[in-house]
Amino acid sequence: DSVYIDNGYDLAVSGDYAYIAVGWSGLRVINISDPSNLGEPVQIQPTSEGAFYGISISGTKAYLVGYANNGEGMLEVFNIASPDSPSSLGTYTKSGDSTYYGVELKGDYAYVAASNKGLRVLDISNTLIINEVWNTGESFDAYDIETEGNLAYLAASHYGLKIYDITDPANPVLKSTYKPVNDNYNLYALKVVNNRVYARGTYYNDENGNSTGRLDTIDVSDPVNPVLISTETVDGTENWQGVDVTGNLVYTTGSSGITVISAQTLKATEGSVFSFEVPLLDAASYSWALDSTGTDLGMVVDNAGKVTYASPANSQVGLHTFTVTATAADTSQQTFT
Repeated sequence: DSVYIDNGYDLAVSGDYAYIAVGWSGLRVINISDPSNLGEPVQIQPTSEGAFYGISISGTKAYLVGYANNGEGMLEVFNIASPDSPSSLGTYTKSGDSTYYGVELKGDYAYVAASNKGLRVLDISNTLIINEVWNTGESFDAYDIETEGNLAYLAASHYGLKIYDITDPANPVLKSTYKPVNDNYNLYALKVVNNRVYARGTYYNDENGNSTGRLDTIDVSDPVNPVLISTETVDGTENWQGVDVTGNLVYTTGSSGITVISAQTLKATEGSVFSFEVPLLDAASYSWALDSTGTDLGMVVDNAGKVTYASPANSQVGLHTFTVTATAADTSQQTFT
């Protein structure tokens, strides 16, 4: 089943409910306990009559960020113990800030991608009195934020990927700033999984402003020295982009829908033969392609996503990382329900 949501900017799932930040339409809550019969959306407006663009959930609380009607950056906390009737627990606004785009929760702190004000850290231990405990002290664009362990990863548009040590939330330390391509690259969304950052952005590749959607995979096992592993061209070049990872599948969103990339690492031995199928919702509706690495290794992929790697040469023995890219052949298949 599917439910039409206009301008869904961010989503979080908790239990049997999906919570969606829908800009000026506020927060939508949908009962998804029966995927074949989705519930009617419950609509909640921001207390400040503004817009919501990012969401994170912790227990029975939902934290939404956006901007208030007066143009200030905003974080509002909702009690979602009763998902059909969320109630506001408190609102934080910051004079002089513009839109807050992303929020990540860790302990008693919210890490906020604060648009042109960089990163802000808020103490949310008391939702009635939310206080800022740290900010970058400089202005730069920030669209998305993820944490893993004691590190925070910030998608900072044309400033690239910024990595902070947040061992002390009141005093984060910048470990590194990394630009995957060059000054023409804008990073808008990211996902961190097992010391890898999947970075979704746009590359402006000529003087006329023509652009290409990109997905870069970056090894951050050494946060001081991030290393680019691979780059893929994907659909969608606007600011509102998303990326998520499930198992070996990387999902990215843009104006043209959803692109699915399967990231695999195989260890080849002389004379070995590999064959496996890349799982996807309805593989028959997608066209598949290997990147140049897979092609060079002699791999082939059929229309159903089955990859075969036959008898590698002795020179190819060892670990190989490659990607299988799927793009919907029928654009009506590009919306997940």
